Amino acid sequence: MDASHVKWSRMMSDLSYLRKRIPINNV
Repeated sequence: MDASHVKWSRMMSDLSYLRKRIPINNV
């Protein structure tokens, strides 16, 4: 697997985690 893909997937997972912890109603 490409390293950039791993970083992207990890970043997306972090965003989803933060979104679960702190609900964002703006978007």
